[in-house]
Amino acid sequence: MAVALLISAALLTAMPAGATAATAGPHYPGTAASVDGPGYAAWTNPGYITADDTSYATSYVPQYAGQDSSEDLQGTNYGFSIPLDATINGITVTIARYSGYYWLQVLNDQDLYLLKSGAKVGTDHASGSNWPTSLGTATYGGTTDLWGTNWAPAEINASDFGVSLSVYNPSSGSGLTAHVDYIRVTVAYTPAALAISTTSPLPNGAVGTAYSQTLTASGGTPSYTWSIDSGSLPAGLTLDGATGAITGTPTAAGGPTSITYRVTDSNAVSTTKALSITIGKGTPTLTWADPADITYGTALSSTQLCATASMAGTFVYTPASGTMLSAGSGQALHVDFTPTDTANYKTASADVAINVNPRVITVTADAKGKTYGNP
Repeated sequence: MAVALLISAALLTAMPAGATAATAGPHYPGTAASVDGPGYAAWTNPGYITADDTSYATSYVPQYAGQDSSEDLQGTNYGFSIPLDATINGITVTIARYSGYYWLQVLNDQDLYLLKSGAKVGTDHASGSNWPTSLGTATYGGTTDLWGTNWAPAEINASDFGVSLSVYNPSSGSGLTAHVDYIRVTVAYTPAALAISTTSPLPNGAVGTAYSQTLTASGGTPSYTWSIDSGSLPAGLTLDGATGAITGTPTAAGGPTSITYRVTDSNAVSTTKALSITIGKGTPTLTWADPADITYGTALSSTQLCATASMAGTFVYTPASGTMLSAGSGQALHVDFTPTDTANYKTASADVAINVNPRVITVTADAKGKTYGNP
């Protein structure tokens, strides 16, 4: 027997802007079982309904009253991954099966339900039509048929979502054998409207500092691809079309710059959004260690005023070179740095401390003699 859920793409009503009808499947069940139900006859080899391969789950259904229906043949674990913000529109079930026969009498459906959280729910979609005596298919439900209940994507994605079928033998003269090849499911749904969820402006960057920001989207049908619709990224930055990551090290200050990004989902639906970004001036890195102690009377020189920068520029020291400091500990030295590239880098400053030790004065007396009483 085959149960298939087929969803058409004609579901265009009540569709969010930027969304298009989509289908998931057909999927075959990952697991199957003969489950105690209202019927009598168990199913043999229920796992054969997991593929379209003319290997059959079978049930011999007697003709006797009270024994003239089968147990439930249930397929579950369909492996759906419908987006969780999608709207389910309908479910179609197609069954590939055939019946043994006796004097033109064949099997019919007894019950046909969907399983939610492992339990039969909604309306019975069993048909009163006779099963064929050679392999054929029957379709149940439809692209707008929810089977008498509401569905959340997570309920269909769950391993305990499935289909439950039992059959009935109307014959009074002979038992009949049901043969089921597969049970497969397809779901029709409308994704939520595709949107770029990243807000503007993007975080600021700075020249010379590594930047990383990933654009995000919601709705539609993943996966997403990204591109720039208009404008261009600041120099030094690139956009990864597969991940939406903007990375790199900016090389020029400017902005805010408005760039329009486009995201496209796996159904070729796309949308755009303008996001601005500002790249600020970079900050030079100054290196200057506390100078070694000096002695009072030593003039400041390049030995003490020796700051270095990560780029070209000019240094202005306070106190200036040639200054002689008073004796004392922890005296402040300051430098202001102006980069040559003032368009892209800010000024910077640094401070260190120096100890000025007192000078040691040595007094030496000459040896002299004098007789007492002499002038």
